[in-house]
Amino acid sequence: MIMKYLIYFLPHKRFIVSILSILLLFVTTEITAQGTDSINTDDTELMDSSKRDTSSFKSLIKSSRNQSSNNSEQALNLANKALTLAHSKDDTTDMARAYIRIGDLNEQSGNIGIAVENYLKAKNELQTEDQPELLKKIYDRLANIHEEYEIYDHAIKYYRKILAMDEEQNQETNLPEIHYKLGSLYYKNDQPDSALIHYKKAAQIYNEENKLNKLASVYHEMGLAYIAQQDTETAINYHNKAQKLSAQVNDSTLLAETYHTLGVIYQQLGYLKKAYKHHQKAAEIHQKLNNHSSLSASMYHLAQVHLQQGEYAKALEYARKSAHIADTTGALKYHKSALNVLASTYKKLGIHDSVEEINKRIANLKDSLTYIAERDDLQTLQVQKNIMSKEQQIRLLQTRDKLQKAQLEHEEHLIIFLIAIGIFLIILVLLFRNRVKIKENSEQLLQDKNKKLEELNERLEKLNEEKNEFLHMASHDLKNPLGSIIGLTDLIKMDDDISDEEHHEFIDMISTSAKQMLTLVKKLLDVSAIEAGNTNFDPQKIEINDLLNEVIRENRPLADSKNISLNFHTDDHENHKIFADRTAAIQVLDNFVSNAVKYSPKGKEVDIYTEWNNDYLKVAVQDEGPGLSEKDQEKLFTKFAKLSTEPTNGESSSGLGLYIVKRLVNQMNGKVYCKSKEGEGSTFIVELPTHPVDQPEPVEA
Repeated sequence: MIMKYLIYFLPHKRFIVSILSILLLFVTTEITAQGTDSINTDDTELMDSSKRDTSSFKSLIKSSRNQSSNNSEQALNLANKALTLAHSKDDTTDMARAYIRIGDLNEQSGNIGIAVENYLKAKNELQTEDQPELLKKIYDRLANIHEEYEIYDHAIKYYRKILAMDEEQNQETNLPEIHYKLGSLYYKNDQPDSALIHYKKAAQIYNEENKLNKLASVYHEMGLAYIAQQDTETAINYHNKAQKLSAQVNDSTLLAETYHTLGVIYQQLGYLKKAYKHHQKAAEIHQKLNNHSSLSASMYHLAQVHLQQGEYAKALEYARKSAHIADTTGALKYHKSALNVLASTYKKLGIHDSVEEINKRIANLKDSLTYIAERDDLQTLQVQKNIMSKEQQIRLLQTRDKLQKAQLEHEEHLIIFLIAIGIFLIILVLLFRNRVKIKENSEQLLQDKNKKLEELNERLEKLNEEKNEFLHMASHDLKNPLGSIIGLTDLIKMDDDISDEEHHEFIDMISTSAKQMLTLVKKLLDVSAIEAGNTNFDPQKIEINDLLNEVIRENRPLADSKNISLNFHTDDHENHKIFADRTAAIQVLDNFVSNAVKYSPKGKEVDIYTEWNNDYLKVAVQDEGPGLSEKDQEKLFTKFAKLSTEPTNGESSSGLGLYIVKRLVNQMNGKVYCKSKEGEGSTFIVELPTHPVDQPEPVEA
């Protein structure tokens, strides 16, 4: 009966071979030693053949590369032979490499549509292969072609694929270049907001890597993006940054571009002296670099400035220079612009014959420019249509392949009864393996439960330690001021001969003790609210100088009582803003300043600094106290931390202040840390965001 069905399904040889292969796994255990030696010999011959095929493929690809500069037709022929060989081996990776080589040769020859077709075929061959680097090369080639022919949305799509692959593989080497490229593409696609997102990421990485030449280029592009957003002030800021960096790294070309762009901006704003100064510097650099086209543009803008200032002789001089250079170098666009300035100047001077002559030249140039633009647009449109057509053909081929695969799957269902024989044998093996696996899983489950119990025990021990710390603090830090209050009130009641001066002194002492207790209770309530998530934050833009001046004002009396100077180092012209909750920010800064005063000896100084970058503002409070040991630094920002150093004037310390600071700063998406060396004072630093950021994951204290 089985033989009857086997004969019926003989055309489906691929499926029958699969079934027989499964059965062969069980039969091989009975094969004799002689048979095994025979099979090993066959395998060795097959491996040798495979090595010869691989060597031949690499040789064909190498020969194709060597021939590409001398004989492109021969190079393409060799690449096609390599593709045929890869097909014969059914090696999808080599097929992809051959398609890439064919695509490169067609791209060099100007056959863009065929090049795209082969790159897409290479991509399809790698869909089921683990070849990320090869796949990224294909995406890069496709992106470059689409960018060249102004199909920016497709170019963006391919670069985003490369970015996603690099991020998934944690490959950070090329990330800034990819972000820079995406920023450029979004800018060209009239999406300045998206462009700035990627430019900022590229700038951050280049800044961290200290690649100043790259950073200068990014700042220049960011300036152009802000111009597109009509944010002139920010654009000027970034172009100034680009100008300083390009001068620092001796990038004359970029320096000239920044001078030129700033000149245009200032000219549009009506700052003609600044505009003239920048255009003049750009012209000097272009002249040194023999960059005639750009020199013509600078001369044209200088002529424009002179015309706007009513300096007609100078306007004519620079316009003629610009027109002459543009005419010599074939820069028709700048030639036409220079002639327009000449015509406007002659018109101002009332020389109408010259105006008429210049207008005729402008009309001729306009016709030439229109013809060139229409010709280029037509060529670009034809290539775009060709590229899109090839992409559509590839999609149709993919659809056809899917239909064929579906048909094959349908046919496979017809021989399912044959597979049942193999499945039965496999089930016997799986049942045995499953039994072993269950035993292993049971042991693993027991280990996991024991581990969880150990973690719970450690957590309970930690909670017990916190409870003991709390009881110790309550019995000590609350008992002492409470005892003082009771003792002083008893003394006032018992002694009728107390003078008014002593009476007031006792009341002040009672008030001080009560304030200590209230401060401690407030801190306990703050800890409880923070840990329960009951803090009501209202983040907003706040000027940092105002906050620090308020905190310094509050701590000035205590500092004066110890003859300690509070020095705030800031530039009043740079009152930067942070994005934070005002109450929480004051509480953090007040803790830093009050601690610095508390732990500093009399007659010392406390210095407060601020430092700003685009994303964060750093505040540092530096004291001249005893400093912190390495052991004390490990305990900083923990609950009920008791340090070896003590306040210098008997002030109280609960061990909760820095713990509260840490939790508040985390909730404001900031960072807090300390730099200290025993015997050399301490510097407590907080970094708070200057704009809204995504909420971080909760941080355990």
